[in-house]
Amino acid sequence: MKLDEYLAEVAALEIQKLPSKTQFKLRDLFSSNAWDIVPLEIRQQAGLRFFEKISKQKPQQVKDVKYDVDATLYEKL
Repeated sequence: MKLDEYLAEVAALEIQKLPSKTQFKLRDLFSSNAWDIVPLEIRQQAGLRFFEKISKQKPQQVKDVKYDVDATLYEKL
């Protein structure tokens, strides 16, 4: 499994721990130290993988709220 795929999987598991109506960015699901050591290109790919993964979930658990310059803001349903 590639690192970007692994990060997307871990993020999908982490959203289960969040209360409903919580807004977050993908990086919020990781410690700042862990997220910062991952190269930018891998973080971007992980974001795409995460978006693909949550888009396929039925029923939807997360919705995208806002596309920002640096990251998408999500909300747990």
